[in-house]
Amino acid sequence: MADGGSTDGTVEILGRYTTAMANKLTWMSRPDQGLADAWNKAVSQARGDWLIFLGADDVLSARDVLSRAEPHLSRAFPEHSVVYGSVAMTDASGHVVEYLDQPWSPTKFRGCVANLPHSAVFHHRSHFARYGPFDGSFAITLDYDFLLRVLKDATPLHIEGFVVTNAQIGGVSTDYRHRARAIDEHIRLCRRHIGRIPPRMYWWLAKAWGSWLLYQLGGDRLVFSVTNFYRRLVKGRPPLRR
Repeated sequence: MADGGSTDGTVEILGRYTTAMANKLTWMSRPDQGLADAWNKAVSQARGDWLIFLGADDVLSARDVLSRAEPHLSRAFPEHSVVYGSVAMTDASGHVVEYLDQPWSPTKFRGCVANLPHSAVFHHRSHFARYGPFDGSFAITLDYDFLLRVLKDATPLHIEGFVVTNAQIGGVSTDYRHRARAIDEHIRLCRRHIGRIPPRMYWWLAKAWGSWLLYQLGGDRLVFSVTNFYRRLVKGRPPLRR
């Protein structure tokens, strides 16, 4: 585990877990230059064959997730060096809003249209020697940039219906206040990997700036109300809960 030099009690908590786990937990705590730097430092300390990257609001969906994943991982390599399941997206109350469990689509993925649910992705450690580290110039889409390098010609193994993690809506990649920045990075990512911008990106950008404008006009409450209206009317999805 890589901690960015926290002073909020995180180090003390990690120390207690290390003792409880008989020193099987490996961690470091020192300032970093962002998420990519933190992940790259963690990779350099990793000793296992498979790695999974969890953000601040990501948690494994159950205690036995890793043991249930092990049979799939042991059979996957070397044919598959990326294995992924699904992510349960939850609201602030812990209710599951939707599942990110898309089947593999090389056309959408390599066309920079749809990424894999990264907190449910298992990477074989050999990736990082072959394809290099995460690119620190991306703060939000660094996982997609890395996977586009790894899966340019390869195929991942999808474990359908296997919920690996729970992730709360509102993280950096989903928070409407960061959407414009995320879209800007995605445009740069498309130019790097496919040399063009998919037409739907312009619609995503319009929605991102619309969310930002609503936030300026009415704050979180207005964005929340409009988002729920859009989810019900256009997407046919249940409303989010506060």
